[in-house]
Amino acid sequence: MNHLPDIIRDLGVILMTASVVCLIFAQLKLPLVLGYLLSGFLLSPTITIFPNLLDSKTVETWAEIGIIFMMFNLGIEFSFRRLTQIGARVLTIGLFQVAFMFLVGFKIGKYFGLPTITSFFIGSMFCISSTAVIIKAFEEYQLKAKQFAQTALGILVFQDLFAMLLLVFLTTLGRTQEVQGFEIILTSGKLLFYLIIWLTFGLFAIPSIIKYSEKFLTDEIALVVSIGLCFGMVALSVQSGFSPALGAFVMGSILAETAQRERFERLLHPLKDLFSAIFFVSIGLMVNPQIFLLEPQFILVATAAIILGNILSVTSGGLLSGLSLKNSIFAGLSLTQIGEFSFIIAGLGIGFKLLEPKHLSIIVAVAVLTTLTTPFLILKRERIFEFINSRIPQTLKNSLEQYERVSDSVGGNRKWQRILQDFLVRVLINALVAVTLFILVSKYIAPKIRLSFSNGYLSEVVILFIALLFAAPFFWGMVFSKSEDQEFKNLYRSVINRRGRKFLFYLRSALAITLCFFLISFGLSVRVSAFVFLGIAITYSFFLRRFMGAIYVWFEKGFQMPAESDVKNHSEHDPEALAHQLVPWQQQLQEVPIPHHCQFVGQTLAELKIRERFGVVIAMIRRGQDTIATPSKDERIFPFDRIYVVGDDMALDGFLKAVNEKSPSAPTALSVKDVRLLKYVVNEGSSLIGKTIRSSGIREKTQALVVGIERGEQRILSPDSQFEILPGDQLWLVGERNKIQELN
Repeated sequence: MNHLPDIIRDLGVILMTASVVCLIFAQLKLPLVLGYLLSGFLLSPTITIFPNLLDSKTVETWAEIGIIFMMFNLGIEFSFRRLTQIGARVLTIGLFQVAFMFLVGFKIGKYFGLPTITSFFIGSMFCISSTAVIIKAFEEYQLKAKQFAQTALGILVFQDLFAMLLLVFLTTLGRTQEVQGFEIILTSGKLLFYLIIWLTFGLFAIPSIIKYSEKFLTDEIALVVSIGLCFGMVALSVQSGFSPALGAFVMGSILAETAQRERFERLLHPLKDLFSAIFFVSIGLMVNPQIFLLEPQFILVATAAIILGNILSVTSGGLLSGLSLKNSIFAGLSLTQIGEFSFIIAGLGIGFKLLEPKHLSIIVAVAVLTTLTTPFLILKRERIFEFINSRIPQTLKNSLEQYERVSDSVGGNRKWQRILQDFLVRVLINALVAVTLFILVSKYIAPKIRLSFSNGYLSEVVILFIALLFAAPFFWGMVFSKSEDQEFKNLYRSVINRRGRKFLFYLRSALAITLCFFLISFGLSVRVSAFVFLGIAITYSFFLRRFMGAIYVWFEKGFQMPAESDVKNHSEHDPEALAHQLVPWQQQLQEVPIPHHCQFVGQTLAELKIRERFGVVIAMIRRGQDTIATPSKDERIFPFDRIYVVGDDMALDGFLKAVNEKSPSAPTALSVKDVRLLKYVVNEGSSLIGKTIRSSGIREKTQALVVGIERGEQRILSPDSQFEILPGDQLWLVGERNKIQELN
């Protein structure tokens, strides 16, 4: 008799239970996330009427894979390039939210008599919202394109990065029972260092390799390559001391800069849906209903504090950063739950015996309750906003609107910020690459060279020579690299005078020289380092400067190739990337497919007057493989066009409603089972006699087509529209039976 492994049996039970429950939830129009949670609860050991799982550890593994796929997909859809576009705002809101919620959680822990260190853990669990829940809700309600959703997703990325530091802090706290600030600062620098290095080398190598391999990338190979890269980065992230979720997100953001982004997203979507479902089922499995009876006050207070605290902190941070009141409240309503990182933190606290097992049950109960409320808060966001907005004094509303306009105005004219950003990015990235190359040489090449040379000084000089040979192009980049963008060149010359440009050049040179001397002095004494550095400087200045410059330019072009291609080529692969460049201020961009029955079909933009009627602007039209940027007033709308529209939430909602309204002249959609091939005999006295097929009105009256005519022994297939109908003709019509019979 064949033995079925427990993993297969458990997976079957999970998916079958989730299928039945979710079909019921879909019929009732309830969020599917709640269905997955209920499925897990029904399979938990506390419910004996349903089959229990045999190996819960395996389910945890599947759930972790679900988190990896969700973060990977999030990276593909929400790359670091987009994060940098709203970075200052995300940073402001994220810091405000994390600090406020940590303080709320810490105070609640102290209120219920928990020790200070235990309260630290409670506060930490309150800080991080559930990425899995929010992504699932945004996908289910098709909200990812909304500005508040983009802001919320940016805050989630910030929270995930902050969670890495938080885990290090709590690990240190658990081991030493005291705070060690230096180790936290060191880990923060390590995290930033790894992120920049991964993105720098990843954005240079991976998009270039995928571009050159496009003709071999079938769907099967593309799926295998993308998953392989994802789990490879996950392994590298864990090896470096960070979470699997961070590695998955980083690789997703790298693949987002390739021409195959949409293809990867399409191929990975079913896998993400499958494993995310298992993740939510695993959360439901952890629910212990008895905890609601044992600790009802703690659970209710914590749940209320998380929901209200996140709404208050995110809304306040959003207003402080210049986000509109409406989008600030909407973003706050989206982040009103805790999730996967809270479970990790709770497990860490139990491992150090700073938390009791009941605290994990409490956190799971709070997570379930906040997850249950999240979909309803998102769905009812308009009503909640109207309720709050109606109670705000008009003077305060005017002040907030004025602050928002000022913030947008300042944000749109930060010339110095753009120049400073270019300066810092070029110096910092090149410096980090140079340091990384020195580290790699010292770790992998230096030991072999030291074994090959008996003279210690000679071996160190050879090691330095090899390290400098690899790093020299990036020292050159620290000093001489500059943007080739003509617009930036004009901005640079208009803002900074000649003396200022010289100062920046000398500053970059001093930083490069200091870093180079610092790296050389690690292996040699200061005196020897000075002589070696002088010799290298002379050799470089007279012999290698042009060569190193050419190498760096080649590297930078390769790095920019997938990310900064010209508008025309880039739009062929990623029209949305082009469209996002056309969105000003706090407006949002939404892709709108045009259905065949749309009332706009066949009309020009001038005839439609979309700007005047709806307050939105069509920034771009995608028609098949063609992309029309900033279409003219004479451009017509065709069925199945995909138009990219810019506007605020209210204007976009009105436009979408109009797009989906059926044109009065559009034919009624028929079910396949209603369509028949029927014969109609033209009898004496029929109103059709003497008319052509076109003038008979058959098409207009019955929505039927004349596909053939029998006249005596003659059979005419697909008759011309000018064919005259005579008595005795037998018309073969394709259409709905009831309407064809109305001809009689």
